[in-house]
Amino acid sequence: MTAEVALTLLRQQFPFARERCPTHEVPILLGHQIYSLVANRTAVDRELEALKKANRVRRIKLVSQRDEFGYVFLDDYLAKLRAVAATCPASSQQQLAVQRFADALAKAKWDVTVTRAQVIEATARSANELLPPEPVVCERMVSHLVHRGLLLARSDTRDVYWLAVPGSGRLIQDIAQGRVEMERLIRRRKHKEIPVAKLLLARLKKSGRGPRFHLRDMMGGGLVAVRPTSVGDVVALVDK
Repeated sequence: MTAEVALTLLRQQFPFARERCPTHEVPILLGHQIYSLVANRTAVDRELEALKKANRVRRIKLVSQRDEFGYVFLDDYLAKLRAVAATCPASSQQQLAVQRFADALAKAKWDVTVTRAQVIEATARSANELLPPEPVVCERMVSHLVHRGLLLARSDTRDVYWLAVPGSGRLIQDIAQGRVEMERLIRRRKHKEIPVAKLLLARLKKSGRGPRFHLRDMMGGGLVAVRPTSVGDVVALVDK
């Protein structure tokens, strides 16, 4: 299985418009989930890099305590940007900033970060505007994108921003709380293991993602391991 096939399967497998999950949410998939389907991590990383260079997917920094990234298909990302632009006042500077940013994102080879100069080049003036924009326009364009959740300022580097997905805060919260709740469910069991079939029926109280979403994440992250038994697969915590 290739990384792209794994991404497609994961996107189809997980509902991204469930209870407590906004219906307009962008399907962000976790790197750990891909690893749970494709064992060769080196091959996965190489394929994901090729997909990024081909502008098929975008890598997104998940703001959490761990150095983790999500992946989103570019078409899904651009659809979200169009939806954001539609919520801006018609023909406003805010709407123009989002629209130009989306146009640039569709073509640019940006990675997980973008510089202030790149943002200004993409939004503060278009191809037929030869004169450089006024500084106040530059500042406003960048501010609009930050306010709309499309950029997140890096705290460790000046004038560099993480590419962000509006509304992803709910996902980040669900990841953290879902891992804790899943771990507690398994830890309460004898030998700290539980049949996979039973775990997938659990109703999580603090995450709207469902057990399957978190199981894939925790498997790929090495937090749990699944092994076959005579009565079906069981999942157990991995001692660190």
